[in-house]
Amino acid sequence: MTPPNPIRATLACDESGAKGYATQHEKFPGEVGVMAGILIHEKIEDDTRAAFQRIYDAFRPEQADKLHIADLCPEQQEELRHQIYVAVVDLGLPCFWYALHVEGLHRYYSELQKLLKEHKPPPNPRFKRGSPRENPPLLHEELFEGFFCNVMAFLEDNHVESVALRIRTDRVDTPTTKRFQKSALRFLDDGPSESVATALDTETNRVVSGSVKTQVDWPEWLRLTVSVEELSVECADDGVTLAADVLANSLNHMFTHRDESERYAPLNDNAAIKRHPLAAHFSLFGNPRVGDIVGDRLRAHPRAPEPPLAPQS
Repeated sequence: MTPPNPIRATLACDESGAKGYATQHEKFPGEVGVMAGILIHEKIEDDTRAAFQRIYDAFRPEQADKLHIADLCPEQQEELRHQIYVAVVDLGLPCFWYALHVEGLHRYYSELQKLLKEHKPPPNPRFKRGSPRENPPLLHEELFEGFFCNVMAFLEDNHVESVALRIRTDRVDTPTTKRFQKSALRFLDDGPSESVATALDTETNRVVSGSVKTQVDWPEWLRLTVSVEELSVECADDGVTLAADVLANSLNHMFTHRDESERYAPLNDNAAIKRHPLAAHFSLFGNPRVGDIVGDRLRAHPRAPEPPLAPQS
């Protein structure tokens, strides 16, 4: 069977709020990191680029190399947000987000490290290995993984069979760009994986190696049917990335200015964004009765409320 011609789309995204590794504590109560963006179908890409570029050019200060909403005065920020929101609605663009509490990610990582340190190997083992190397997660990468998962779920729900996806983000360093692409490819790869380790054989005094192969057999209802034929990540500074910047900035502001009763509540459900002007345009992956198991459960803020027993209205 001949595969269908892929739909070409641009995924513009940007992050706002906290940065850094899971070893860091929150700088203030309820600090979060957010990634947000828009998906642009090839059929309306020219119109979308033109609409956002007009806004970009109107707000870009003279002598400035690039434009971020945080660089503007409060009055200009409000007007920029308004114009971006109007353009999103007029163009009918689907929006996405993913957010994490800094202290939630830190606690989850710290607990894993504690378990590893408490695990005691048997005395005088034949095969000796070095201490495991700490590799703390990068918040930026964790946000992208959740964000990308939501986008793929949207394509799946809309019965997209094949897609060529160009991820467009603000100027970031090359290692971060590579992390994004690696994260996306890892999510899409359901083939077998192999983990290789080396150790010293104390009886022969030689270095030996071994490997473990794993294969996950997903049930039919969990298998991803959309085929990603092309995937690229590029950095840019234009109207499209500005739109993503505005969305991420607005969500971060909303999350970090929640009332005390909501400050540590879940970030990745419809209730969390119900007050956002574009709430109806945001697409969310997940069962509303369960919520986001990874970000809002496993990596919940230590002061998070107990999860509800029924879906939130």
